[in-house]
Amino acid sequence: MNTHAPDQNAGGPQGLPVIRPEAADGGDAGEIRSMTAAAFDGIEQSDGHEPAIIDALRDADALTLSLVAVRSGWVIGHIAASPVTLSGDDAAEGAGRWFGLGPLSVSPAHQGEGIGAALMRAALELLDTEHGAAGAVLLGDPTYYDRFGFEARDGLTMEGLPDDHAAYFQALRLDGESSYPRAVVTYHPAFGA
Repeated sequence: MNTHAPDQNAGGPQGLPVIRPEAADGGDAGEIRSMTAAAFDGIEQSDGHEPAIIDALRDADALTLSLVAVRSGWVIGHIAASPVTLSGDDAAEGAGRWFGLGPLSVSPAHQGEGIGAALMRAALELLDTEHGAAGAVLLGDPTYYDRFGFEARDGLTMEGLPDDHAAYFQALRLDGESSYPRAVVTYHPAFGA
């Protein structure tokens, strides 16, 4: 998959869009903001702050990855990745760089077309190959993210997450190690936006 392709239709309306980094000049920011707001509108688990989180990560220079899916010149999907910290007795066991994935959003008109999966695969590949990630974490629906290898890991928890939501906090090692640290994960302060 070419992650640096120019904006163009990739295979027509049924084909997957071009996935590329967010424009460095800020030209995609407005489209990302409005598309993300539309994608999370009416979602029970959302508090509507996802666009503000992305903006705050961008403003703090904490977007390790900001990938967009573009079709016919329009941003129709986005995924963000930012550094997280691990703390606790076994945090050193997870030594290396860990990243939080999300928000992941796809325009409501294009959901169910595989765009979210393509964005996730591209982000995981880049975190592994270009950023030397030890692993990635996310907060989301286990029935969606298990296809990528994510699952709740005993002892790896998210700061402030209620126990009844523990199954939604999932992790995936990217460095080939099989064990997971017993640690508490803290996201960037932008997630409080």
